Amino acid sequence: MYIKDKEVRQSRQITAYSQQQKEIQRLQALIDKYRAKASKASFAKSKQKYLDRMDKVDQPDKDIRPFVARFVPKVKGGKQVLTLDHSVVGYDQPLFELSLNLKRGQRLAIIGPNGCGKSALLKSIVGNIDFLGGEMLWGHQIEVGYFQQDLQQFTGNLTVLDEVWNTYPDLTQTEVRTVLGNAQFKADDVFKKVDILSGGEKVRLLLAKLMLQQANFLVLDEPTNHLDIESKEALEKSLQEFSGTVLFVSHDRYFIQTVADGILRIDDQGQVKLELFDLEKAFDSSTT
Repeated sequence: MYIKDKEVRQSRQITAYSQQQKEIQRLQALIDKYRAKASKASFAKSKQKYLDRMDKVDQPDKDIRPFVARFVPKVKGGKQVLTLDHSVVGYDQPLFELSLNLKRGQRLAIIGPNGCGKSALLKSIVGNIDFLGGEMLWGHQIEVGYFQQDLQQFTGNLTVLDEVWNTYPDLTQTEVRTVLGNAQFKADDVFKKVDILSGGEKVRLLLAKLMLQQANFLVLDEPTNHLDIESKEALEKSLQEFSGTVLFVSHDRYFIQTVADGILRIDDQGQVKLELFDLEKAFDSSTT
């Protein structure tokens, strides 16, 4: 089953790359054909903008150095990681209410339809937006590492090297380049501008920065989006071996089955249900 699933994902990766390359060639041919014609200049310009903004699919390549992911907490942190007490999640209007006690070592997946509030919950936990009600209490020495689904934070003229170095200025260039090498940025790849990176490259860069943070509580919003098969498998293995706590949103069923020991289901009616796979890691919880 595992081998078959891997082959299917690899086939999809190859197909997606091939189809996109054909589309890029078609668009480029149109641009080259019409850019010099005054009557078609605006058409060519619009196609060029579309091409520039296209989220590029990484080329499947067996010969490149594999993605190496390893999350090691700087501090162990307390046994009790996070307590939510009738916490109300939403933006302008409430989406759902949740009470939850999350303990060290849990790997909890959050699933549900688009718009039900999965990302809003993560944003509220990390403090990007406020809960609309209820209380949240952190455990002792809990350090949070947040993977944000929106990769638009990588903009501007920074290189890959500078993006990491600006965040961790105390590291030597050798240390930074080693980490980036583990994230498949080899040789001159570290001098690429971050705003031209493919989706997969941006994800690997963000994961590399997350590894350097050495947090003991990882909050991940769709971390497998854009990753190729081998990188996804490396991430799965690293999270399985992680000694801290993981709370993540994903639509990838295989990734959830491989990584999670529990699921928090949210439906579009605001109903929340907790399902634990491992009773030895069960923690007190209630939902309303």
